[in-house]
Amino acid sequence: MKTLQDLVLGRPQRISKGALLIGLSCWHIFPDLNVVDPLTHVKFNDELVAKGGVVTLGLQSASPDNDPGVQWSLSLSHLRYYGNPVIVTSHTSALGSRISMENLHMVVLGAVFGTWGQCFTDACAGAQLISTIRSCLDFSDDELEHRLPAMHLLWSAARRFLTCCCETERRSFLCLISYGRRRGQNFLLKPSDTPRPAFGLAVIDTLWNIVSNTERGRVTTRAQEVENLRKFAELCGLGSDYGIIRYPRSGCTCDLTYKPEDYAYTTAIPHLNYSQKRNLAGHHKSSQSHAHWIARSSSSALTSLETLEVSCQPGHVIPYTPVSEKGELPKDMHRNIPYVSHFKWTDPPEQFHYKYDEEPGDKEPSVNTPSDEGRNSVNFYRSFGYNNGACLFHASNRPETRDLYDWEIQKILELYAPNLARSTSFSEQFHDPSEMGMQTSSDDKQHDSTTSLRRGLSRLVQAANIYRRFPGATVPISIVDSPINDASCFKELNSSLASKFACSAMFETGNYSIQSTQLKSVMAMSSGNAIYVADALIQDPIEPNSYGPQGITRIIGNIDHPGVVMLAPPQAPLIRTENADSWRVIDHHKFDGKLENCFSGTSLHLSFTKYEIPLSVSVGAVDADISMVETLISAHDQKNWVADLDVLSSLRCEDLFKRLRPPYCKHANQNPRPPSENAAVQIGKVCGKQLVSIASWEELLDPPGDLGRSTIAVVRAYDNWPARVATMSVCIQMGLATRVLPTEPLCTVCGNKAIVDIAIGAQVLIF
Repeated sequence: MKTLQDLVLGRPQRISKGALLIGLSCWHIFPDLNVVDPLTHVKFNDELVAKGGVVTLGLQSASPDNDPGVQWSLSLSHLRYYGNPVIVTSHTSALGSRISMENLHMVVLGAVFGTWGQCFTDACAGAQLISTIRSCLDFSDDELEHRLPAMHLLWSAARRFLTCCCETERRSFLCLISYGRRRGQNFLLKPSDTPRPAFGLAVIDTLWNIVSNTERGRVTTRAQEVENLRKFAELCGLGSDYGIIRYPRSGCTCDLTYKPEDYAYTTAIPHLNYSQKRNLAGHHKSSQSHAHWIARSSSSALTSLETLEVSCQPGHVIPYTPVSEKGELPKDMHRNIPYVSHFKWTDPPEQFHYKYDEEPGDKEPSVNTPSDEGRNSVNFYRSFGYNNGACLFHASNRPETRDLYDWEIQKILELYAPNLARSTSFSEQFHDPSEMGMQTSSDDKQHDSTTSLRRGLSRLVQAANIYRRFPGATVPISIVDSPINDASCFKELNSSLASKFACSAMFETGNYSIQSTQLKSVMAMSSGNAIYVADALIQDPIEPNSYGPQGITRIIGNIDHPGVVMLAPPQAPLIRTENADSWRVIDHHKFDGKLENCFSGTSLHLSFTKYEIPLSVSVGAVDADISMVETLISAHDQKNWVADLDVLSSLRCEDLFKRLRPPYCKHANQNPRPPSENAAVQIGKVCGKQLVSIASWEELLDPPGDLGRSTIAVVRAYDNWPARVATMSVCIQMGLATRVLPTEPLCTVCGNKAIVDIAIGAQVLIF
């Protein structure tokens, strides 16, 4: 009954007792059959059997006396169609506990919005700001993904949200973004982190520095400096009583000693002027204008501005701005001017006479301070501006500058977009400082928090790149409850297979992070209804992996084990020992150079031993959440067991294993072309050794005694990747220097150097 249930649920089984087959036929259950003697695959396409429910018949185990009759088994050659990746179309609901990686990006977008604080207004405005930032970056989509992967991830999620036309799906996206704002901030940050909102763009002086850097070489007069400051202050929503602009006057020395009379002062935002005349309604007429002041005399205190004279031209830009007839800057415009962070103004105009409306229990605010003579004075502190030029100073009796709202930032970026596209300082706002080699200051908590946010996004990008190969894969939404920066698998994440399995295990479970050092021998991982298998197990050893040498493929299926299971080979795989009777079938003929497949009966099968160790167990749980199971990859010659393989270790054995990839031939379009010859024959000529044919497992397991000295064995497994994998691994496990060769002939001129290099020390050629 257990066998029947496993097959119906899609769990492949190996059956070696006929009584079990009779039981299946009585129940009229017809799973697909994988017969190994002769090697045949029989499809019944029974609708009652889930995909993956395959019965393997005729296998002989390494210990026939201990055969249980039925056990889990899967043919590696059938992994390619055992359960091909299926694109799952699903909807997100409040009850859904697992979501796609793309929807996780939507949750992370909401988590980023959650770090923006009061500058965030709604999801549409936030997504539109991300889109505007993207438009200001002068990169193609591919360049953006390469240079600023975190921004590319957020922009992709924002674009997906903004371009969504389905109302149901749009509501789902809003729920995901809202979930991220509520619950996802801990995924990217620590509770104590306070990053700068909107990547620092919400801070006025930061945004001004970026914008002003884009105008270098374009600002040629003091008037332009002042007008730029006024325009920026207006875009930021500053009031007319926020502060004033100070700029150097023409003809003043402005030496290293600060003198108030060397500067002129003007309003940043126009203020209302009321006239004595009245309108038809009887109210005083008003108009907006700018005011200008200059110091009449210098005070003994260098930071004091005692008396100022109001300009008689309130509507004019600046009457004291020096401009030549050609509109060029005066020679003294770029002179060094003493840096003054603040100054004091005694008896300022009425617009700066301001006091807070205090609430009971509020902290005493900074207000106009009476001087000894009974006059009021206001301190002005530098806010932002040009070096050696016009600067805006804000009044100390005003509230501190608030962060800009997302729609305000967007409006400023849209205005300066053409210049920002050419600015490196703008794109640097979205880099991970750790990737750029930047050192963060330990006393700048906000800077450290921003760095932590960027690093968290960078690690999510690494996981997304791994999951890109897993169509249909889902992750638990609870993954956002665990800080990604604290995950041990990311602290040592690299391109190795172990690191990718550790990362995948974390995103499969949602809360468990294991070190990649524990997974060095892992060759596959099972979770739910999916098996994640190393590409090297299911392809020819000569083939380059499309996703690098450490690629992983996701296959639909299960192994009848709960939780996440890591599959690892035994430390010392067994190889069949040939008996004395095998001498009758061992010939070791001379290799004739023909392309033949003499290992057509070879098949590879996965099965388990009883050895299992837990890697992660919840408190009070009976079963391990993550465990490692010893798994055998058995090579069979039809029904006969040959060896247990450790394929990955064989491929990593650089001393014994080498592959010859076909070199580029520069004679491809020439006529006549140089002669071509298969690689095995060319190696024999280069080495001057006799090539011996290996046409059976018996001949391989009992090889010639003079391999490498006077002979080289050639395994004839043409166009049979399971046999090439099996024979390669067995040869490496036997300690033989093995070379995997391409099956197509090589140019005798272009391939000569590669042939010479790979022929050194060769004992076995897989051809």
